[in-house]
Amino acid sequence: MALLTTRMLDSRKERLIASLILTVALPCAPLIAVMLIILARMPWYASVFVFGFLLLQTIIVGALADRFISGGHAELMLELPPMRAPSPRSILLTTWRRTWAFMKEAVPLFLLAAFLVFLFHYVGGLRVLEDATRPLMNGLLGLPESSVRVFMKTIIRREAGAVEIHLLRDDFSNLQLVVALLTMTLLIPCVNTVVVLFKERGARAAGAIVAGAFIYALLAGGLVNHACKALGISFG
Repeated sequence: MALLTTRMLDSRKERLIASLILTVALPCAPLIAVMLIILARMPWYASVFVFGFLLLQTIIVGALADRFISGGHAELMLELPPMRAPSPRSILLTTWRRTWAFMKEAVPLFLLAAFLVFLFHYVGGLRVLEDATRPLMNGLLGLPESSVRVFMKTIIRREAGAVEIHLLRDDFSNLQLVVALLTMTLLIPCVNTVVVLFKERGARAAGAIVAGAFIYALLAGGLVNHACKALGISFG
């Protein structure tokens, strides 16, 4: 829904920057809820580190995008319409029309994406992908083998991956939990978001955002993993 509302921004550059930040740096509401449940059993500074790191990524991603994406900004001064007391009937009718328009546009895309993921799993694609990415997860990110399942579910639905971590948390140290939560937040967004991203921004821009998010998430997760180990930070 947030990606669809970027349509209201005036310039292409602003729409791309907003889409990039939404895709890469900001966790969705269900994911935040599960993250808080996981972090509640850890020292308070683990939560400060996770959300502080994500805030820093938002600033960094936005600043880099503003520097490297060509285009101009819209005027900051906007003409405000006359302020009137809202009509309950108008609010309800507008809400219904916009909700129905969103459902007609988004639900078929979501169903198509879910069906494609089901086919990929049915033909054994997820198992092959799991085997191929296991060395990367263990070596770069320092995560246990069970984390491969977590990231597979993250690509389908971010909060599904977070729930999987919660169920498997006994296999993870506190540092591994922090690395996994950060990486899954920065990683490729869920399939439904990717479908909407391609529809809204086009194949070229969306492909660049998805590829950039994947590489950036792995590098950021690896940096946190190795830096915390070198500094002796375990969040224990």
